[in-house]
Formats: sequence, structure tokens, C-alpha cells
Amino acid sequence: MDYTSHLLRVQFQCQYGMLAPSYLHCLVTKGEEIPVKIPAGVKAIQMHYISGHYVLSAREHHGVHVFDSLPCQNHLHQVIPQLQLLYENFDCSRIRYTTPQHQGPTTLCGIFVVANAVFLSNNMNPHDYKLIPSKMRSYFKQCLINSEITVFPIEEYSTLLHSYIVDQTNRNNSTNKKFSREIEAKLLPPSSDTAQKRQDLIYRDHENKLRRKKRENNAYRHQENESRIAKRQNENHKTSEHLSRKEKHSDESYRTNENMKRTKTRQETRLDESFRTNEHLSRKEKHSDESYRTNENMKRTKTTQEKRRDESYRVSENVKRNKARQEKRRDESFRTKENSSRKETRNDETYRVNENVKRNKLRKEKRRDESFRTNENLSRKEKRNDESFRNNENVKRTKTRQEKRSDERFRTIENVKRTKTRQEKRRDESYRTNENLSRKEKRNDESFRNNENVKRTKTRQEKRRDGSFRTIENVKRTKTRQEKRRDESFRTNENVKRTKTRQEKRRDESYCTDENARKKKTRQEKCVDKSTLIERFHTTVKHGPVHVCELCHQLWYRHSICKTDSKSKGTTLKEMINEVVHNTKKNM
Repeated sequence: MDYTSHLLRVQFQCQYGMLAPSYLHCLVTKGEEIPVKIPAGVKAIQMHYISGHYVLSAREHHGVHVFDSLPCQNHLHQVIPQLQLLYENFDCSRIRYTTPQHQGPTTLCGIFVVANAVFLSNNMNPHDYKLIPSKMRSYFKQCLINSEITVFPIEEYSTLLHSYIVDQTNRNNSTNKKFSREIEAKLLPPSSDTAQKRQDLIYRDHENKLRRKKRENNAYRHQENESRIAKRQNENHKTSEHLSRKEKHSDESYRTNENMKRTKTRQETRLDESFRTNEHLSRKEKHSDESYRTNENMKRTKTTQEKRRDESYRVSENVKRNKARQEKRRDESFRTKENSSRKETRNDETYRVNENVKRNKLRKEKRRDESFRTNENLSRKEKRNDESFRNNENVKRTKTRQEKRSDERFRTIENVKRTKTRQEKRRDESYRTNENLSRKEKRNDESFRNNENVKRTKTRQEKRRDGSFRTIENVKRTKTRQEKRRDESFRTNENVKRTKTRQEKRRDESYCTDENARKKKTRQEKCVDKSTLIERFHTTVKHGPVHVCELCHQLWYRHSICKTDSKSKGTTLKEMINEVVHNTKKNM
């Protein structure tokens, strides 16, 4: 309807009016004002939406006309706030509430509004024309496809005149019969009880008329049934009849009228108790067939889905359901059965997940209301005064956190969030000072320091498995040592520490022997002359590479490889190669 109003506004170049009905309805519900009202004395047309129904308003010089295809006093009361918001200097006493044509049992209120708006835009009076409801919906769809709305299909003048003549002839026949009865009554001979005789005469006349009508109807029905039987034996007639039924059923108004007739006849027949019992038995027999039950359930779900599109129906349905549940739950046995069935259904994990999703959705919608949030917080505070409640809540929270933290992805996201919040908090100097003070107090406890050191060493070991991290760490360490060793006092302290550690190590006799052996070897290598070095070189060249590499499985010289230990486990191939190259360069 919003698109239709925009289309009419552009098509007829309306300066005022033809606003989106949903926009006007939202302004009224929120209690807001419209930016520009329609000035007094200006002609304008506007479509209005009111609780699942559409009406049309048109302002003339002498007042406002409200066109409604389904007249109801409640509709007028609902549209008045929109009229007051839209029109300047609006006067409720000058409203003219009219119905050019009744929509009947159809749901074409919006299309009737569009048709009346087109009539008024073309300076045509909607009361002078009669629309054809069966053609309105298809015509409206075609107009939307063409992006141009023209006058809707109307009945021709000859059809209207024919219906008027038929009505007049029927009226004349009834008046003539009435006059003939009065003349007969006047021609009767006068007596003391003329009124009673006249009444008897009218009664006999009426009785004879009914008998005659019954005979005619019975004869007509008999002929009609015979003709139907004869026609249905012809196959062409069957197909044509089937097609005509399909065409009739495509019209929504025909279907609604047919359903109304069917329900009326059912209600009349169900007054007989024997009919009801037979119907109940036949239903039982049908329901024993599973395919029938499935088809019936599909139909029922389809009809309920169509009905539930209306918000008012959903609200009334929920009210009824809640009322019925409350009445049933008064019975203790019903409550026990309900609880046991819930437990069984909640054993299924998918059911629990869906239930939690629904519950969270409802909570989010409710928590949009500020008053609900305040009440919820107050109730939580009252509950948390109880120590047992707090303990249970903490147990549940820890359990859920442990389950969530079992997922590595969740842990990483949580750590990122924690670091982010810490960084934001540490921008405040007072927070940093308080944090440092609390840390100092904690570190006074020796057990806390030990646990902290254990954690730190564990994290460092995990990081040092990466060769790139180790290289970066060594570079940083050497840089910091070089900067520190510029200070003479630091160097002296370092030498003191080193000597102290050496003295402690040299208390072990095995360490002393190893140290002496290393020193002796280095001295001997330094004291070797040129000829021995040349001889060693020739022997190595003569024997060739004899050491096998664990990575490439090729032979290498001793000075081109390095021995790997348990620390290098977990490192990649690339890191190990880089380490070997680094060691060879170092040895050279």
C-alpha cells in the first residue's frame, strides 16, 4: 500500500496527501507530529491503515469524507487521530462517513480504497459506479506491473438498469397481490365476525400457495436430477463442468460464500443427535487410516498458519492456551505427568539447544523495556542475599566456563578481550598504581612467588620451542647485556657473581676434571705447528665426509654439522637448517 500511495502521488502529481499509510500509522502510535500538515481549504486524498483494515479520506471545501468498504463505528473512532494529525484546522463535526460499495465477505478493503482514490483523482464520484469484486485483484496486480493505476472495472449501465427493473417488477407484483387480497376481503358479505373470516381466508390462501410451491419444486427437482444424470453420462460435459468449477473456485468471494452455506447446512443437520453419533463413528473409522490423518494434519496446519498471520488472532489464541493450561495444571497428576514428559524431551540435546535459543530471544525482547530490567535486577539482588543461592550460582558459572574454555578458539577470544580491557584500564594512572601495590602485597607471600615463577618458566619453555622466538630473544638479551656492561659497576657485580658460581661448581671434582681437560685441549690446539695442521687436512680430504645428516641423509664434514639434543624437538625443518647454518658460520 505504501508503494501504491507513492505511485498515485507521482501519477496524479499530488502536492499534498498520498503519504505512506504505515508512516502515518507509526506517527500516531508513537505520538509524534507530522512535519507539514495539509492546509485548510486545500483538496487532498489520503489512505489510512487502522488495525488490519484500510480506509480512505478526502478533504473538500465543506469538510472531510471518509470512505469505508466495511462500515463500522470503531473504524471511524480509530481513524480520527490520523485525521487530526494530517489536516490543519480539523473539525470532527464536519466528517461525512460513507460506504460507496460494501466489500461483503471478501478481504479487498485495500483494493477498494485504491479504486475509490482513483475515482476521486479523476473527478468521479464513487457512489455513481459499481465495481466488480471478482476482477479487482487481478486488475490491481496488472496495474502494479504496468506502474500505472487506472479506473477499475465497473458494471455497465445496461446491467444496472436490468437489476433495477427486476427489483421494480418484483415490488409491483407483491403490491398487486396485496391489493387483490384486500379487494377480496372487501367483497365478502358483511357478518358479525368479518375480521375472523378475513384472517381464515388469508391463512387458506397462504396454505394453498405453499402447497403449490412444493409441488412445483418437487417436479422441478425431479426434472433437474434426471437432466443432470443424463448430462453426466456425457464425458465432454464432465470436463466442461470440472473446468467451470475450477473457474468459480478461483474467485475468493465464491469460495467464502460456499463455505458459509456449507457450515450453515452442517449446523442445521447436526441438531439431530442420531446424525451426530453417525458422524462421530465415521470419523473414527477414517482416523484409523494413517494417510488420512497425515492429510488432515497438513490441512489443519495450513489453515492455522494462514490464520496466525493476523496478530489479533495470535494474541487471542495465546490467551486461550494459557487459560486452558492454568485450568489443567490445577490437577496435581497432570503436573507430575507434564514434568516427567519435559524431562524426557530435554534429554535430547537439540531440543535443549532450541529451547535455550527461544528463551534467550524472549529475554532480549523483554529486556528492551527499562522497567523490566530494573525489576529483574532488584529480584536478583534479593536472591543473592542468600549464601546458598550464591554458591550454587558460582558452581554453575564455573561449570559453564570450564565447558566453554575446553574450546581453544573460545580461550583465544577470551584472552584477546581480557588484554584489550586491561590495556584500556591501564591507561588510567591511578589504576596502574593500585595494581602495582596489590601485586607487591601478593608477592610478599612466598607460595605466590613460587607459583608465579612456575607459570613463567612454563610459558617461556613453550615459547622457546620456536626457533625464531629463541633467536629474537638472544638478540634482545645480547643487546641489553651490552648496554648494561657499559656500566663499570654492573661489570664488577657480574664478575663477582661469575666467580662465585664457578667456585660453587668447582667444589664438584668431576666438573674440575672436565674443565682441566677442555683447557688442555685448547692449549694443545694452540701449540700445534703448521705441518701437523697440513697433515690433518690431507687426512680429512682423503677420507672424505663421513657424518650423516638426519635431515637430508647425506654425508658431511664434521665442521659442517652440529649435534641436536632434546631441546630442538618440536622445531620445524626450516628452523633446524637455519640453526645449522648459524652454527657453521659461528665455527668459521
